[in-house]
Amino acid sequence: MIAGAVAIVLGLALWLAVALWPAVTAAIGADRLELAGKASDAAAVVIPRVHWLGLSNFVPDRTNAPLILALAFGTVGASINTAWNLSIHIANGRARTSWFTWNALSPIFGAALALLVHLTFSAKLFGVGYDDATLRPATIAVMSGAAGLSSTKIRTWLQQGLTNQLAGRRRDSSPVITELVPAKVAAGQGAKVRIVGSNLTEATTVVVGEVAHSPTMNGDDLEVDLPAGELATAGTLGVVAKNNAGQSDPIDLTVEP
Repeated sequence: MIAGAVAIVLGLALWLAVALWPAVTAAIGADRLELAGKASDAAAVVIPRVHWLGLSNFVPDRTNAPLILALAFGTVGASINTAWNLSIHIANGRARTSWFTWNALSPIFGAALALLVHLTFSAKLFGVGYDDATLRPATIAVMSGAAGLSSTKIRTWLQQGLTNQLAGRRRDSSPVITELVPAKVAAGQGAKVRIVGSNLTEATTVVVGEVAHSPTMNGDDLEVDLPAGELATAGTLGVVAKNNAGQSDPIDLTVEP
């Protein structure tokens, strides 16, 4: 189903690109004449109508014709890339429903990326871009098609970057224990232990050994009341703080005889 949809989108995009080509060529030619100071010649240029999907009265102007061409070739490039990836996944037996759903959006992303590249080069945002005096439809087609072909890799890169950023934020919210006060308690006696660190809140759970505790807040720190039964044996107990974002590294509480 997805393969058929990709083929249809590719065919429609190619059809649109071919239908647009004469109009874009005429529009860009008129722009070059006007830039050369030949306004009367530019005004005399007739931009042909575009015949596509029953549309026969659409006449692109000098502004939107290059934009539509960029969208068309961006869609072509992304559709070719999707079809290629689809064939590889099917051939290797690695096709998954989630993959089909995700890649069904590739033509849209490719078209948007191609439009962004075209606008960036048109505005010369980074000091390089199109030269209006020598711009050709082929230049737009090549740049937009290349953007569409690379759209999957760019989208994957953006997805990984966003995932890593969110994971980093989750890690930044994980509790951290830097100190226990006191760090040593007597065996067989109950004790109140203050937990010093960061990202410690009332929602934090403190695990001492294998027993989970709901601590109370004391300023920015946590306090846990440990009954004598948990401290009956001398040795060390690992103390860990947990919340929805993760958990701290363990820190030892020494139980002295």
